[in-house]
Amino acid sequence: MASPTKDNDPSTRKNFDKRTIRKMHAKSFEHAISGLHRQSQTNGDEPVLQYTAQDVQVYCRKRPINATEMERRAFDVLKVGPAGAPTVHDCRIHRDMRHLQLNNYCFPVPCFDENTTTEQLCERVQLDQFYELAARGGHGTLCMFGQTGSGKTYTMGGILRHTAANMFRAREGSQNGAAVAGVEVRVACFEVCGKNVFDLLKSGEKLDVREDSSGTVQVSATSVEVKSGQALLEVVNFAGSQRMSCATLKNEASSRSHAFYRLIMKPLAGGRPGSLTFVDLAGSERASDSMYHDPQQVQQSAEINASLAALKDCVRVRSQQLRSSTKKRVPYRSSRLTMLLRDSFDTEGDESGGKATAVPPPRRATAPA
Repeated sequence: MASPTKDNDPSTRKNFDKRTIRKMHAKSFEHAISGLHRQSQTNGDEPVLQYTAQDVQVYCRKRPINATEMERRAFDVLKVGPAGAPTVHDCRIHRDMRHLQLNNYCFPVPCFDENTTTEQLCERVQLDQFYELAARGGHGTLCMFGQTGSGKTYTMGGILRHTAANMFRAREGSQNGAAVAGVEVRVACFEVCGKNVFDLLKSGEKLDVREDSSGTVQVSATSVEVKSGQALLEVVNFAGSQRMSCATLKNEASSRSHAFYRLIMKPLAGGRPGSLTFVDLAGSERASDSMYHDPQQVQQSAEINASLAALKDCVRVRSQQLRSSTKKRVPYRSSRLTMLLRDSFDTEGDESGGKATAVPPPRRATAPA
């Protein structure tokens, strides 16, 4: 890909950092990206997306460029094909500092584009099946995973509102609701900050986390019975307002903890209770995003990144277990976060007939990094 500048242009004899180079040649990069996207649509170059029912499901959601990014002359480097596969366009300059270079990476992961609504997302993820699984005594988990400022809390809020609006329909007489009419629904909300866990429904009280003799992880969080979608929404909204946050370079109110919204479903006729856990993870950060952090924020960022790395290890091993006969154990004890998610990874002795885990990295930023 040739540079639009002439060889005798003084600007070609200067050294610039990679971000400045991208901005200087934004139009050329955008033109090339648009051409490749059209060509891919014509030739059908997208990978085939295939998932089995037992896999750990991973989805991606693209968000539009925001006003701040537009002021910084950012442009879209993530395109979603007709079949839903995302392609990331890595815009660079050749070592000769004259020729532009465009590297393209297509990933076999279902991706929702910026025009996808939360309702469409919930339908594609088949959220209703999570309700039914928990009502039968199984364990469903849905995690929001992504970089700071990518919109995890935005997407989680939409999913919780969808849950509140739809989960109790069967109880209210609708034929299209989830099968939760015969269960008692309780909700517990807590946050993980490093090695500590705090109750979001009880003034941030520090909680005890223990593993009992049967291997079940117990957390002493307050749980509240909810009998309607409105009651559920009021509880989770209150819990969200109590969550730890602070201003960062990427976000004026960045979440600094992993928030758990756990729905416990106990069959009224008896039987083992199930659970549906929504986890709004704190965002990972690059060094450039945290260079102005104070010592406390630096420590928080290190703890967040370490726990997210532990979660990725657990998801990776869990996926390997499902695809092969490997006996490797899921290392859920490596962090407080993964320990609290043990029910999502450990299948030994599970007689409920299934688990479901979805990890959608939400609303991915499209500005060049």
